[in-house]
Amino acid sequence: MKFELRREDVTLILDALSALTYDDILKLDDADLRALHGKLSAQMTVQDASVQTKVQEAIACRACIEKAIEEHFQDNRFDAGAAVSDVLNEFGKEPVETILASTIITATPWDMSYSRENKMWARRVPHGEFSGERLDSDPGLVNLFVSTYRDNLQELLSKTGFIPCSGFIPYLL
Repeated sequence: MKFELRREDVTLILDALSALTYDDILKLDDADLRALHGKLSAQMTVQDASVQTKVQEAIACRACIEKAIEEHFQDNRFDAGAAVSDVLNEFGKEPVETILASTIITATPWDMSYSRENKMWARRVPHGEFSGERLDSDPGLVNLFVSTYRDNLQELLSKTGFIPCSGFIPYLL
């Protein structure tokens, strides 16, 4: 029988055992160990369900982006602004941003379909649960989508009064 532990499993076990002293651990009998195993199993089931939900959300977000690109590309014209707003209204910033960045980062280095600015932006995006998903749409249209997304994000941030600093923090006197 092969027994594998994931990093999350080890973290849960260590968290459960950290509350116990060495003497408490030595005093554990089979019933206590079964109860501890039950608690850990329940927590792992909840975590697995959470991960599964996030994977499903990532797949749905990817499909939504591809559908928006397809729907807004008519007669050799691409209405990137409408495509971006459709996707953002449905999914929000985090999954969209991570999938776009993942698509650009996983492209071959010699692929010139993505602009230098979009490649630099993609490297700065934190990769979360959605980083395994990548778009299969035309790279040129994805590049326009990402550029429009970044412009809309800058516009939104400037309207709210928050001005992001791009790695440079000025010295205040």
